[in-house]
Amino acid sequence: MYWLITTLLVSIANGAWLINRIEQAHQTVWQKLGKPSVSLSTGVRPRIALINYIWSLGFKKLKDPSLSLSGYTAITLEILLILQFLVLAIAIL
Repeated sequence: MYWLITTLLVSIANGAWLINRIEQAHQTVWQKLGKPSVSLSTGVRPRIALINYIWSLGFKKLKDPSLSLSGYTAITLEILLILQFLVLAIAIL
C-alpha cells in the first residue's frame, strides 16, 4: 500500500513539474494543449490533451532533455500505478 501512495505522490509532483516546464519553456505547445494546469482550473480537456501528448511521445519533438525525462517518467509511473492498483485489488479479493 505504501508503494502505491509513494508512486502516486511522485506522479503528482512529476506532473506538476511537467506542466510548469511546458508552460515556461514551450509556450506554443502549452497553448495548443489548452493551457493545462495542475489545479484543473482550465477544465478537463487540457489535461486530456496533455495525457494524449505525453502518451504519443509528443515531447520528443521539442528536444528538451528535462522534459523528455519527465515525460518518460510520467508514462512509467502511470504504468506502475495501474499495476500496483491491480495487485492491491487482487490481494483484497
